[in-house]
Amino acid sequence: MPSEIETVLRPAFKRADAFNNDLDALEHALDLFIAQYLQALMRAKTVEQAQRAWSAYYNYLVAPTTRRKKFELNDSQADLVISSIQEIIRSLNDGDDAQD
Repeated sequence: MPSEIETVLRPAFKRADAFNNDLDALEHALDLFIAQYLQALMRAKTVEQAQRAWSAYYNYLVAPTTRRKKFELNDSQADLVISSIQEIIRSLNDGDDAQD
Protein backbone atom coordinates (compact mmCIF):
# COMPACT_ATOMS: atom_id res chain seq x y z
CA MET A 1 0.00 0.00 0.00
CA PRO A 2 1.50 3.36 -1.01
CA SER A 3 2.30 5.90 1.67
CA GLU A 4 0.37 9.14 1.84
CA ILE A 5 3.26 11.12 0.34
CA GLU A 6 3.55 8.64 -2.56
CA THR A 7 -0.16 9.02 -3.24
CA VAL A 8 0.08 12.82 -3.15
CA LEU A 9 3.17 13.03 -5.40
CA ARG A 10 2.28 10.29 -7.91
CA PRO A 11 0.25 12.62 -10.23
CA ALA A 12 3.35 14.79 -10.76
CA PHE A 13 5.24 11.78 -12.10
CA LYS A 14 2.36 10.62 -14.27
CA ARG A 15 2.65 13.86 -16.24
CA ALA A 16 5.83 12.53 -17.89
CA ASP A 17 5.16 10.39 -20.96
CA ALA A 18 7.97 8.02 -20.00
CA PHE A 19 6.17 7.09 -16.79
CA ASN A 20 2.68 6.65 -18.27
CA ASN A 21 3.36 3.16 -19.59
CA ASP A 22 6.11 2.10 -17.21
CA LEU A 23 4.95 1.72 -13.62
CA ASP A 24 8.33 0.32 -12.54
CA ALA A 25 10.13 3.44 -13.80
CA LEU A 26 7.55 5.68 -12.12
CA GLU A 27 7.93 3.83 -8.82
CA HIS A 28 11.72 3.98 -9.04
CA ALA A 29 11.76 7.74 -9.71
CA LEU A 30 9.13 8.43 -7.03
CA ASP A 31 10.75 6.24 -4.38
CA LEU A 32 14.17 7.78 -4.99
CA PHE A 33 12.74 11.30 -4.82
CA ILE A 34 11.07 10.57 -1.47
CA ALA A 35 14.01 8.69 0.04
CA GLN A 36 16.81 10.98 -1.06
CA TYR A 37 15.86 14.28 -2.68
CA LEU A 38 12.83 15.17 -0.55
CA GLN A 39 14.98 14.58 2.53
CA ALA A 40 17.61 16.98 1.16
CA LEU A 41 14.92 19.57 0.44
CA MET A 42 13.55 19.26 3.96
CA ARG A 43 17.05 19.75 5.43
CA ALA A 44 17.85 22.72 3.17
CA LYS A 45 18.33 25.89 5.16
CA THR A 46 18.89 28.22 2.20
CA VAL A 47 17.40 28.72 -1.23
CA GLU A 48 20.76 27.69 -2.70
CA GLN A 49 20.72 24.37 -0.86
CA ALA A 50 17.19 23.67 -2.04
CA GLN A 51 18.12 24.61 -5.60
CA ARG A 52 21.06 22.18 -5.47
CA ALA A 53 18.69 19.36 -4.49
CA TRP A 54 16.26 20.22 -7.32
CA SER A 55 19.15 20.47 -9.78
CA ALA A 56 20.55 17.12 -8.67
CA TYR A 57 17.16 15.43 -9.13
CA TYR A 58 16.73 17.06 -12.55
CA ASN A 59 20.16 15.75 -13.58
CA TYR A 60 19.17 12.29 -12.36
CA LEU A 61 15.94 12.33 -14.39
CA VAL A 62 17.70 13.31 -17.63
CA ALA A 63 20.74 11.06 -17.12
CA PRO A 64 21.07 8.14 -19.53
CA THR A 65 19.58 4.79 -18.62
CA THR A 66 21.68 2.32 -16.66
CA ARG A 67 21.29 -1.24 -15.47
CA ARG A 68 19.28 0.03 -12.46
CA LYS A 69 17.74 3.20 -13.94
CA LYS A 70 15.59 2.03 -16.84
CA PHE A 71 14.35 5.44 -18.02
CA GLU A 72 15.66 8.75 -19.32
CA LEU A 73 13.50 11.85 -19.49
CA ASN A 74 14.08 14.65 -21.96
CA ASP A 75 14.56 18.17 -20.61
CA SER A 76 10.93 19.23 -21.00
CA GLN A 77 9.58 16.08 -19.33
CA ALA A 78 11.99 16.48 -16.40
CA ASP A 79 10.98 20.14 -16.06
CA LEU A 80 7.32 19.10 -16.11
CA VAL A 81 7.80 16.51 -13.36
CA ILE A 82 9.79 18.88 -11.15
CA SER A 83 7.44 21.83 -11.60
CA SER A 84 4.50 19.55 -10.81
CA ILE A 85 6.21 18.29 -7.64
CA GLN A 86 6.96 21.89 -6.62
CA GLU A 87 3.33 22.85 -7.22
CA ILE A 88 2.12 19.98 -5.01
CA ILE A 89 4.60 20.89 -2.25
CA ARG A 90 3.51 24.54 -2.42
CA SER A 91 -0.15 23.55 -2.13
CA LEU A 92 0.66 21.37 0.89
CA ASN A 93 2.55 24.25 2.52
CA ASP A 94 -0.35 26.62 1.79
CA GLY A 95 -2.70 24.14 3.45
CA ASP A 96 -0.46 24.05 6.53
CA ASP A 97 -0.49 27.86 6.69
CA ALA A 98 -4.29 27.91 6.51
CA GLN A 99 -4.51 25.58 9.52
CA ASP A 100 -2.32 27.80 11.74
